[in-house]
Amino acid sequence: MPADEAGWRRRVTVVSWRTYTHDMTTPPVRTTDVFTPGTSSPTLSKALRQEQEQELDDYIEERGKFIFVHGATKVGKTTIVEGAVKKLDLSIWFNSQNLRQGPADLWSGLASALKQPVEEALSNDKSDKSKWNFIGSLGFLSNHAGGEHVVGSSRSQTFSIELSHKIPQVLELLAADGHKVALVLDDFHFIENEQTRADILQALKPVGNKGVSTIVITLPFRDDSRPITAANLSGRTEYLPMPLWSLDELKSIADTGFASLNVFATEDDTTLLAQNSFGSPQIMQDLCLQLCRKFNNVREKQSGITQLEMPANPADLYTRILDDTALRWLGRIGAGLKPRGVSRKTYELKDGPPVDGYLLILHTLRTLGPKPSTTISEFRAGVAKSLGIDIQKVPSLNLDEKLRNMSTLAAVDMRASLKEVDDEAAKLSPADIFSEKDIITVPQPVFEWDEKAAAKPINILDPLLSFTLYWHWDAVLKLVAEQQS
Repeated sequence: MPADEAGWRRRVTVVSWRTYTHDMTTPPVRTTDVFTPGTSSPTLSKALRQEQEQELDDYIEERGKFIFVHGATKVGKTTIVEGAVKKLDLSIWFNSQNLRQGPADLWSGLASALKQPVEEALSNDKSDKSKWNFIGSLGFLSNHAGGEHVVGSSRSQTFSIELSHKIPQVLELLAADGHKVALVLDDFHFIENEQTRADILQALKPVGNKGVSTIVITLPFRDDSRPITAANLSGRTEYLPMPLWSLDELKSIADTGFASLNVFATEDDTTLLAQNSFGSPQIMQDLCLQLCRKFNNVREKQSGITQLEMPANPADLYTRILDDTALRWLGRIGAGLKPRGVSRKTYELKDGPPVDGYLLILHTLRTLGPKPSTTISEFRAGVAKSLGIDIQKVPSLNLDEKLRNMSTLAAVDMRASLKEVDDEAAKLSPADIFSEKDIITVPQPVFEWDEKAAAKPINILDPLLSFTLYWHWDAVLKLVAEQQS
């Protein structure tokens, strides 16, 4: 999500006029106009999630609510929120990476977004200057703020404005004029410190009291109940889960997009595309684009109805999509920790070469789907099947520690450097694994073992990670070998 260095975004509507003095023929619809995996808001292949869109609109309409939109990456959370706030008069978008210092960052960003100075000059002479002349620069007309009138002053002093008081006043003025305003906290999971999350939510309570909605976008399985309780938001919160896309929803992307190009695919083929999208509309968009352009040479709308043909070997299509970031994450968590001069134990797979504990975990998850969430009991049954052993023997393999270490590895920026550690040690902390300066890097959880939950699920939080694990296993093995050498 684009954001400036202050971490906020203000909605601006621009109307462009073009005058054509040449051929007014409508240009052909290109395949890249229809399937746009690199954007969050496709148009010609857009499939609506009407239930979630309506629910979010309803929550915003109530005003002053704290709305938690949670779901895995690349399932359309940002698209849904963008569509909702475009209907409002003003939305201010924060990248939570820029809020890691808490309310101070929040008020600073809001001051910038609202063009509110952080200092004012206090004159010893009388002056009559509207405090709210900034509203005109935002494009609003206020019934409560007069024009700017200034009486000259001979002496003045500068003092800092208490933004935590001033900003709610500003928003109250907008609300009093009937304007609908929302704040969006994107990637709220980037703020690891629970107390900081609570402080930010607490700081926004007065803003909510003025009728401003706060939309919090975060990953699933994040327990924000304690920050919400600490901020005393009981009765003011709403939760909007964004599940992975169903097969029918994914197939509607293909059906809508193909129709825009005057092409079609069989029901079996579109089902196969949907099944291999792992719940992600982005992956589905990319698969449809590749099928059209690379395997059927459909680069623009066809003059007549044309059937698309799948390649003889479907893997040729799926392996064309390779996300380098997902591959590097799998390489990192698959390579595991940096052992201190001790060879790792290996395990003999029934259908493959020997692997260590980290690769055994990835191999097992791959054979089970990979699924977005796998319970520990499902996982242990899968390990037993992969190794051809009794399930009762699986706990003795000590894979729980490996899962815990993989969660730690996946929650710290890939640029962080590893220490040499005793790979068999129990309860290693992030401080044992990374240097202190690396621990504070911005996390991007893509894989985690939630051992606090009842079913102790292993969660893959990025569909591209599942896709890459399934279709690029050989590349994963190669990268892990390079990192371990």
